[in-house]
Amino acid sequence: MSNHEFLSDFSNEDILLFHPSESQEPLPPSMMKLGRFRSGMQELFEEDLNLEHHVCSFLEKKRIQTFVAPSREVDTCWFGEGIACEVLKLGESQWRTGKIRIRVSVEFCPDELQANDVEHEDIESSFPLDEIRREEFHYPN
Repeated sequence: MSNHEFLSDFSNEDILLFHPSESQEPLPPSMMKLGRFRSGMQELFEEDLNLEHHVCSFLEKKRIQTFVAPSREVDTCWFGEGIACEVLKLGESQWRTGKIRIRVSVEFCPDELQANDVEHEDIESSFPLDEIRREEFHYPN
């Protein structure tokens, strides 16, 4: 499952803290090293969870025929090697051969900008073109 990404911007020693929802309020927050969470996510996608079967069943319900039989091996087909196919891009005259596969990415999306993000944003907004765009198109500062 090396193709999946589980919080790749962080180290295994970083700490995660999950707060219970309002309906779970009496429960205490859950704290763990990121490495524990990451290994749990990796196990989730390495175990035999019939994910291939779920993907194939869903596509079949949507009448999307891929000619792939459900497999009990997660590392094959959709989540591993991929499904062989061809793609014809609009405007091109030849089919491109390749594979389609499903990759999983777990990422952290911060609620607030960090100080260095704000500095970077200030630098970008000081470009002359931004001022022209604001004046031309009446964008607020």
